[in-house]
Amino acid sequence: TSGFSIGITPLLQYGSLDIDYVMPSEMQGAMYYQQTGTPPTPGMFHPEGIGHGSQQDLKFGYNVGLAYEIDGLTLGAIYKSQIDMKYDGVLQKTMSPMSAVPYTNDKLSTPEEIGLGVSYNLGNHTVAIDYKRINWSDAKGYEDFEWRDQNVFIIGYQYATDKWALRAGFNYAKSPIEEKSLTYMNSAGLSGGVVNTMNLLGFPAITESHYTLGGSYVFSEKVSVDLAMMYAPEQEETYMNFVGQAIHTSHSQTSASLALNYKF
Repeated sequence: TSGFSIGITPLLQYGSLDIDYVMPSEMQGAMYYQQTGTPPTPGMFHPEGIGHGSQQDLKFGYNVGLAYEIDGLTLGAIYKSQIDMKYDGVLQKTMSPMSAVPYTNDKLSTPEEIGLGVSYNLGNHTVAIDYKRINWSDAKGYEDFEWRDQNVFIIGYQYATDKWALRAGFNYAKSPIEEKSLTYMNSAGLSGGVVNTMNLLGFPAITESHYTLGGSYVFSEKVSVDLAMMYAPEQEETYMNFVGQAIHTSHSQTSASLALNYKF
């Protein structure tokens, strides 16, 4: 079949955020010395648990997609709206021990995305190439953590018969975070050390390459099953935190999903 199609999908997004950690006495002492110039006395500080508890939010968004198909060639575009999630008190409580300037933002938005794609089908074979732009720099919360926009490049292949299909894919995007100098101060009043700490310990988005495998099997006109797996190789980074100490993070990702589909 050939022709033009458009789709609009409303989204109802639920989110939950809970950040808890223990502030060591040594780090409290280093902060005290950093802010006052006076060395702390022995026993002045004790390990302190920091956390506000879990907070939830429910917000609406939407996706808009366009596609044009002719002779096995499909061209497509998609837009995903930003969704402004708010988690009362979580980020304020998390960051207050790290910064001399009060942090007042409680929003952590799902960023806007814009994508383009092309696929070609020849018999049992389909090859797809996609590009996606993720606008982190305009997303609430992430903009304060100095996240950079991402350009995501995706390639995929599928071999399909009437009963089963096999898929493989790869995508790459440069990490949206980078180390800031300790003398840096952004418009939200966060120092480079605070930004480094939140990014590397709270939101370590340092993996860049992702490999995927998947498959489907059709049991009948109504019942089918899908299996998908994803692997992101380990990445390592070392930044300086808000008291000038080195923090090291390594991060890899592995996921698997299994879906049973039934058509009514």
